[in-house]
Amino acid sequence: MSSWQVNTKLRHFQVFFSSENGEPVRYDGQIGVEEISNWLTTAHQVATRVLNDDSFEHLTQAATGATTGDWFVIYYKSACVSCLEALAVLEVLGVKMKGKLNVAKIDMETSPKLVDRMKITKCPSAIFYRQGKMYRYEVDKYDSQSLTTFVQGWYKNMKAENVPVEPSAFDRLTDGIVLALKNQLQGPNRKVFLAVAGGVGVFIVLIVVIGLVKGKSSNKYKEP
Repeated sequence: MSSWQVNTKLRHFQVFFSSENGEPVRYDGQIGVEEISNWLTTAHQVATRVLNDDSFEHLTQAATGATTGDWFVIYYKSACVSCLEALAVLEVLGVKMKGKLNVAKIDMETSPKLVDRMKITKCPSAIFYRQGKMYRYEVDKYDSQSLTTFVQGWYKNMKAENVPVEPSAFDRLTDGIVLALKNQLQGPNRKVFLAVAGGVGVFIVLIVVIGLVKGKSSNKYKEP
């Protein structure tokens, strides 16, 4: 289903097309029968991919080689009105640059690992992933022209960051321990925790010292 709005007097031309998921997609291109016809064919299929903690690295390969191409990703929250507007423009960008750019969205509330890994602090937030690097879209303006300009070259004006590697099981374990210690130090039982930790620390140091002394004694008796 498509909706056409034409005003020849004002030379105003808009096309809205319902894609396969029922969401309207705004036409963003030159006025011409061939251009619009090609766009209608492309816009029928949803361009925006849905990524999460489990699928991000497998599909984007952002930190391991990026053989799947460039990705422009928006991190959002469903309750954020600004996010909904940004996602609508993201679909326009995806249709417009079909075959040249992958676009995707990530729900911040269901993908906490990615939010932490990419240091996402606000919503919406957008990142352009290209050839193992990431460029943060720091403009509070989500329109088709601004996003297109950014991915086609303006991103070079931003700081290039290495894409953080996916944390290993050991990394997650140590991060969990650090977080637990931090919570204890900031909690109401801080003094008790420090006293216990101090006692355990002294005990461990004593064990290490005793072990070293025994080791030296053993080596002394073994000398010819």
